[in-house]
Amino acid sequence: MSGGVEWNIPHHHRASSQLPVDYRMVDNADGSKTLWIGETELRHRLKWEVGLTLFPDKSYIEATANIFNQTPYIQSFLYWANVSVHCNKDYQVIFPPKTQFGVQHAKNKFVDWPVGKSHYGGLDRTGVDLNWWKNHPNSASIFAWNFDDDFLGGYDYGKDARTVHVANHHVVGEEKNSSCGEITKKPKCGTKC
Repeated sequence: MSGGVEWNIPHHHRASSQLPVDYRMVDNADGSKTLWIGETELRHRLKWEVGLTLFPDKSYIEATANIFNQTPYIQSFLYWANVSVHCNKDYQVIFPPKTQFGVQHAKNKFVDWPVGKSHYGGLDRTGVDLNWWKNHPNSASIFAWNFDDDFLGGYDYGKDARTVHVANHHVVGEEKNSSCGEITKKPKCGTKC
């Protein structure tokens, strides 16, 4: 997959994000192949695995996540994936059409979507079309606030390339655009982007 995926299970950015994970390849009866990756997380002993299935003659990957509690205790967990794509001045983020607001992580700062009408993320976003990557000169996280559709996408007009994530919004309750902005020099150690 171009760009890469950061699997975040069971709590936030997991401590073992940069460590090797277990994997196995499965040949499926329909001709598809599934790569299963995962680990047993040491803090709570939760086992997780993600299956990435590539189908013959299809241009998408299906992801299936399984989480197993191997203890006698109730365990809470979060699960999400940060999928990285190449962005440039021609890249547009596509939230579902009914999305009217974006929100920060803590859900205490809102911005109108797609055209900003206030300050957000330390910048005046008034009149700024937030759909476009080029309009985010610094890092920004914008979660779709009021969506009831089952997708999030992106389109690079210069490369005629599309990216789409499809999931039941009743199960996957968040859609997020996270941008590191344009990085023109190597970031310092410890810098998130």
